[in-house]
Amino acid sequence: MTTIDRIMIERIDISAFGGVKNLTLIPSGGINVITAPNESGKSTVAAFIKFIFYGFGGQRRQALAENERSLYMPWDGSRAGGGITLSTPEGRFRIERYQSAAKETLDIYDAYTRKSVFTGLIPGEVFFGVGEETFSKVLFFRQLYQSKNGDDALAEQVQNIIFSADEKTNTERAVKRLKELRASLKNNQKRGMIPTLENELASYDEKLASSVSIKNELDSVLVSLGEKKQKIAFNRTKLDALEKEKENLRKYEAKQKLASLLSLARADKDAQARYEECVKQFSGDNIPDTELVRSLINDNSELALAEKRVSELSDAASAEKSRLDSIEGSDPFGGADTAKIKSSLKRRTALGYLFLALCVACIGGAAALYFTSGAGIPVFACAGGAALFAALFAIFVLGKPRDVKKYGFTAKAELEKALEEQPLIKVRAEEQRKKLKSTEQECESARTRSAELKRSIGERIESYMSDSQGEYDELLRRMLDNSIEAGKLKAEKISLGKQLEEQLANVDLEELKSLAADAYEPKRDASAVTREYEFYTSASAGLRTQELELEKQRASLEARSPSPSVLYGKREAVKNRLDVLERKYASLGVALEVLDESREYMRSTVSPKLAQIASGYFAPATGGKYGELTITNDLSMAVSVSGGEKEADYLSAGARDTAYMCLRLALVDLLYSRAKPFLVLDDVFSRLDDVRLAYMLREIAKCADNSQIFIMTCHERESIALSALSQNVKKLELK
Repeated sequence: MTTIDRIMIERIDISAFGGVKNLTLIPSGGINVITAPNESGKSTVAAFIKFIFYGFGGQRRQALAENERSLYMPWDGSRAGGGITLSTPEGRFRIERYQSAAKETLDIYDAYTRKSVFTGLIPGEVFFGVGEETFSKVLFFRQLYQSKNGDDALAEQVQNIIFSADEKTNTERAVKRLKELRASLKNNQKRGMIPTLENELASYDEKLASSVSIKNELDSVLVSLGEKKQKIAFNRTKLDALEKEKENLRKYEAKQKLASLLSLARADKDAQARYEECVKQFSGDNIPDTELVRSLINDNSELALAEKRVSELSDAASAEKSRLDSIEGSDPFGGADTAKIKSSLKRRTALGYLFLALCVACIGGAAALYFTSGAGIPVFACAGGAALFAALFAIFVLGKPRDVKKYGFTAKAELEKALEEQPLIKVRAEEQRKKLKSTEQECESARTRSAELKRSIGERIESYMSDSQGEYDELLRRMLDNSIEAGKLKAEKISLGKQLEEQLANVDLEELKSLAADAYEPKRDASAVTREYEFYTSASAGLRTQELELEKQRASLEARSPSPSVLYGKREAVKNRLDVLERKYASLGVALEVLDESREYMRSTVSPKLAQIASGYFAPATGGKYGELTITNDLSMAVSVSGGEKEADYLSAGARDTAYMCLRLALVDLLYSRAKPFLVLDDVFSRLDDVRLAYMLREIAKCADNSQIFIMTCHERESIALSALSQNVKKLELK
C-alpha cells in the first residue's frame, strides 16, 4: 500500500465561481503551472481553492477588492461552488461547498465510503490545523502582496503558528486551537468525533441485535424467490413448446400459401386456355370490343328501322298513288280541254240570247208593221223571223248541248257545275302528285340508307366473325356474347395474372417450399396458440417483476444485514478508533495543562530554528549574494552582509519578495514535519528578474519533492524555467 506523505489535491471541480463555470482540473502531486493571460481565471481558481476550505472571507468589508463574496459570486446569478478531492495520510476525502444568495452548504465525506465526516467543522482547520487567516498568510501566496519587513501583516501570519518572545496573544490562540481540537473530539453539547463514534458503536450494537430478525426475513424472501424462479422456469418450458407450435403454424401457413399459389397458377392457365378457345370464334386475333359490337347492334337496329321505313314509305306511295288515281278519276272530262267546252257553251248561250234579241226585234217589227201597215207580208215575215229566232233561242239556250251527252251529263246545268269544279280537282290532283313524288323520293332515300347499312354491317361482321352466315340479329347476338365472354375471360386472365404476380412478389419459392416441407396440420388455430402464448408471456413478465422485487428485497436485506462477524469486526474497529480518540482527548487536556511549561522552550528554540530554515532557502535563492537571515522577536528580518547586518527594508523589492517567500517556506517546514500541505503561488514572481526567478524556482522545485505546489502566472518564463529544473511539472489548462 502506498504511503501518502503530503496533503494533496487530486481533483478540482468548479461548477460556477466568478467568471469560471464547469471547469475540472486534475493536478499532479508535484508542481502544477497555470499559465494564462490576465482575466482568464487564474486568480479565480486560486480563490476557489481557499473558498472550498474556508468559505468566503472579508464579507463584512465594503471595498470590492476585499469582499470575496461580491467578487466571486457567479456573474449570471447562479450559486457559487464546486468540490475538491483531497488525499491525506489519514485517507481520501471529498469536500463540496456551495454558496447561494441566502444559504451555504458544506459536505465533507470519505471518498471511499461516501460517509460524511467532520460534520460542522471547517475543512481547512481539520486538514491544515490552521485558521483562514493563517492559511492565507502562510500557505496561500497572494497576488501583488506588498511585503514589508516587520510590519503587522507579517507578524500576524507568524503569530498564528508559533509563539514569539513578546506576543501574548499567540499563547491565547494556541490555547484556543487546543480547545478547538479538543472540542472537535467532544464538546459540552455532546458533539464531535467521540460522540459520533459512540453513537456509531451503539448503532452497531443495535444492528447486531436485529441481524437475526433480518436474516429470518431474508430466508423467507429467498424461499419466495426460489418459488418464483421455479414458476418462471415452468412458464419458460411452456413458452418454448408454444414457440414450436407457433413455428409450425408459420410453416403451415407457408404450406397453405404455396398451395394457394399453385391453385392460382392453375386457374391462370385455365383462364388463358378458355380465353384462347373463345378467341377462335373471331377472325384471327381480331376481337371486337363490346362498344364496337353494341355499335353494330345499334346499326342493325337502325337497319331494321330503315327497312321498316322503306316498307312504310312504299305502302304510303301506293296509297298516295291510289288517292291520285281516285282524284284524277273524279274528273268527268278525262283531261280534256275544258276551256274549249266553256268557250263553246258561251258561244252557244251568246247565240241563243242573240236569237232571243232578234226574235224580240222581229216581234217588235211585226207589231209595228201591223199597226202601221196592217197585216201583210212584212208582218208575217217578221212574225216568221220571230218564230225562227225563238226556235233557235230555244235550241241554243234551252236545248242540251252536245258536250252534255258526250261527258255523260243529263243536263246542261250539270255540265256547267262540273266545269266550275274541274279547276279544284286539278289543284287537288297536282298536290297529290307532289305528295306522291315526295313519298317516292323519301322511300328511295330510305332504301339507299338501308342498303348502305346492310353492306356496312355485313362487311364488319365478316371482318370479325369466322362464320358470318346467317341473320344479322343472330350473328350480332353471338358476336356480343363472344365479345363479352372474351372480355370477361381476358379480365379474369389479367386479374389472375396480377394476383399471381403480386403474391409472387418478394416471395422466394424455394425458401417457401423449404419452410413448408415439414409442416403438419396444427391441432388448433393460431388465435388459441397466440392467446395461450400471450397468457404465459404476461404471467412470466409478472413473475419476473415479482422476482426483481424480491431480488431488490434480498439486496436490501443483505445490505442492511451483513453477517454478524462482519458487524462485530466493524464494531471493534469503531471501538478501537474510539479508544484512540479518547486517549487523544485526554492528551489534549494534558497539553493544555503543560502549555505554560513549554512557552519558554518555544521562545528559545523556534525563532532560531525558523531563521536557520529560512536562511537555507534565502542564500541559494539569491545566488549566494546573501548568506544568513536573522529573525527578531517582532519577526523583523535582517540579512548578513559584509560589515554586519542590514534590515530587510534596505533590500530591493525583488530581494524583499524573495526573503518573504523563503520565510513562508521555512514556516511550512517548521509547522508540517510529517505531511506537508500544498502551496498556492498566485503571480508572486512579478518583481523578480529572470536570474533571481531561476534561483527561486530551483528552491521551490526542491520543495515539490514533498509538497504539492500550484503556480499561477501570466508569463511563460516560469513554465520554461521549471521545465529545465524538474520533470515533476504539469501544465494545467483553463478550458
